[in-house]
Amino acid sequence: MLCAMGLDEHKEFTVCRAGGGGPCIIRLDATRLGLSPELAAKILTRPCDCPSATECRAPEPPSSHERPAQ
Repeated sequence: MLCAMGLDEHKEFTVCRAGGGGPCIIRLDATRLGLSPELAAKILTRPCDCPSATECRAPEPPSSHERPAQ
């Protein structure tokens, strides 16, 4: 279901709102998605260590034609 919305294990997103018992709102590119608390709890994330959103140093995900090393 999340892949159909454009969210996969390499996609970066911003959490706009979380907690409070309501939906978790995330920004994915130019789209905002509302996720149920149950679904949001199943997503594992890591914080970005970049100095700002405009200067992201996150590694580029592998292209769809490359397979990750195992």
